[in-house]
Amino acid sequence: MPVIAAYNHLHQGRDEDWQFVKSGETALLPIDFLVTLPDRSRSFVALRPAGTELGVVSDGVPIETITRHGVPVTLKLEAFGPGFARLGIVRLCVTGGAAQGVGEIEAQLQGGPRYTLHVVVER
Repeated sequence: MPVIAAYNHLHQGRDEDWQFVKSGETALLPIDFLVTLPDRSRSFVALRPAGTELGVVSDGVPIETITRHGVPVTLKLEAFGPGFARLGIVRLCVTGGAAQGVGEIEAQLQGGPRYTLHVVVER
């Protein structure tokens, strides 16, 4: 089964599914996802802009989209070394919008479980 989940081991001691960010500012920690495709060979996994969301691509082929819900937050892909892309690790940054509240970032690959991270936007 294909799976995407937060890969927080790169930020030891900060493995929370919640981040707090001020309106208009970028969260202190980037969000890393690990993409596992057990029945498919691949040479790299990456994120690409897909309208207002981010597309997850495997060897250039779209396999799913990372979506947002709740208060508006901006998702921005971040370059993250080719070695990590070969391992299936991708990174994005989150910026808080004008409205206060909780935003959710959902990631799910076709046929796999859904993973949700929460971003609390404060003034």
